[in-house]
Amino acid sequence: MNIFNTNKNSKDSSIINSLGYWTLLFLATVLPIVALTSSNVPSLMSKVFVGGSLVLVTVILFALSRLYSRELVMPRSLILGAFWLVPVAYVLSSLFARGGGSFFGERISLESTAFMLVVALALTTVATMLNSAKKVLGVYLAMLVSAVLLMVAELVLFFSPGTVQSLGLQSVSLVGSLNDLAVFFGLISIFALLSLLMLPVTQVIRTVLWIVLLASSYFLVAVNLTPLWWIIGAFALAFFIYSVSNVYLSKEGFSAQKISFASLFVLLLAATFIIVAPVKKDGTTTFTGYVSKRLDIGEFDVRPSWNATISMADQALSDNSFIFGTGPGTFYHVWARYMPVSINVTQFWLQDFYYGIGLIPTSIITTGLLGALAWLIFFVVFLWKGSMSLMVLRDTAHGDIVNYIRFTSFVAALYLWINAVIQVPSPVLVIYAAILTGVFIASLNFGTSVTTHFRLMFRENKRAGF
Repeated sequence: MNIFNTNKNSKDSSIINSLGYWTLLFLATVLPIVALTSSNVPSLMSKVFVGGSLVLVTVILFALSRLYSRELVMPRSLILGAFWLVPVAYVLSSLFARGGGSFFGERISLESTAFMLVVALALTTVATMLNSAKKVLGVYLAMLVSAVLLMVAELVLFFSPGTVQSLGLQSVSLVGSLNDLAVFFGLISIFALLSLLMLPVTQVIRTVLWIVLLASSYFLVAVNLTPLWWIIGAFALAFFIYSVSNVYLSKEGFSAQKISFASLFVLLLAATFIIVAPVKKDGTTTFTGYVSKRLDIGEFDVRPSWNATISMADQALSDNSFIFGTGPGTFYHVWARYMPVSINVTQFWLQDFYYGIGLIPTSIITTGLLGALAWLIFFVVFLWKGSMSLMVLRDTAHGDIVNYIRFTSFVAALYLWINAVIQVPSPVLVIYAAILTGVFIASLNFGTSVTTHFRLMFRENKRAGF
């Protein structure tokens, strides 16, 4: 006799799974705009706490739904397996690194075992939970709503600098630093460009996307981060060439309307600020400098250079365990011991740095060879699977939504992971990178008859269920 009420369990599972999905949407919406007004709590710590808490709630709800349904369906993904090598490297480094290393890191930092486990859980849950294109579009809509709310809030903060002090905010940027704000709106620009390029949108939606693109471009101009212009310019160039090649290879003949002039606009904008934005030879202020001065949004971004980071990595890994690194969250010890002598004659000789030039280069120092191999394997697998999936995309002229999701999630995730290499991003951007990577993994199962997942039936395998 079956002592379980199968129908009730199935209904409860569906309700809890829906709660988990809505928690994920809430996470994607509020994380960029949530900010604590306490001067005693660093902004990054608040983002880690809020993001980590919402990710864990999503994971718990998803796990409960699977327990009620008594089965687990997960994608067979090399990307997923490769990324889990990263938190494993962090765990081993925490246990065996000669320099030690705490589980949570200094001030609950990005560069900690706990945060990397949260990121891996977010990626895995998203890849498993989003089993339809409709759910993915819900996540995209949540990101768009967050972007619009952030635009409104940032315009208020930009044009009313006194609001920052009156609200007790630590920065004019709610995402993190001003660089993080620019990276976030660079991400929104990429989504807008790909939506205009790949979807058969109506004139109203096209107008809305152009407004979002222009507003995002405004923030990119105001912050004016040169490395970011190079990255966005490269993506815009790729999108423009893609649109032109599609037009010339199309059986329907040439049509100028199908060329991505939005990508051309962003490409020309990026080229302009790469060439013109640096300080002029006579030392006069550039346009972006004038904008920053008028809006009073300047920020002093100081980090160890690539040369300094590589030099410290060489010395630290030579003196400590080359295999396990110095331990997660110990970069500030590395800086104090191995910082370049030239720093002693600058105003930063007493400054503590908790990261190197970027998050992933710092991770390689603190987790050693294991961390370096883990990140390398993940990037190689991610790029390989992404490139293979994009090469076999069908003609997107008719707005195939699966192709759109697959293309946008891969490109957007790649953009954010590149950012994690060249600078230290806000927790918002790292969690978004995990979510978009999970979306890409999930999209590989859409519209295919090939079995790309495995199913674990708890009711049939009691040991596995236990």
